Amino acid sequence: MGAYCLGMTMLGSYPFGTRSRAVNDLGNQFVPFHTRLWDLLHGSTTGDLLLNWNSGYGVPFLADFLTYLMNPFSWLVGLFPRDLAELPVFLVTLGCVGLGTALMTVFLGRLHPGSPWLRALLAVGYG
Repeated sequence: MGAYCLGMTMLGSYPFGTRSRAVNDLGNQFVPFHTRLWDLLHGSTTGDLLLNWNSGYGVPFLADFLTYLMNPFSWLVGLFPRDLAELPVFLVTLGCVGLGTALMTVFLGRLHPGSPWLRALLAVGYG
């Protein structure tokens, strides 16, 4: 998580600089999906989990919810103002990297005993 934050700082990317991370899929899918989740959590939207009326003439939303928003960290979006939706998406990424790395360290230790430093280094590469 520290290496990821350091890289973002060196790049001058949000939230450590002015360069936006909301390009390509992040800006066109993840951030809008998380703002939709924010709207659902705060009851300020039309539709529900089954249908999103804010996209064209209405599109199914349940598949997008299951694909992009079922991560337990995604629910952090409800704790922030809607205007700052990119910040909780960053925190979701950070939480996933940290949890994935920690779980891989534990998994490698159960798979084969050995040096904890080597396990941690391999897990950081995985994260």
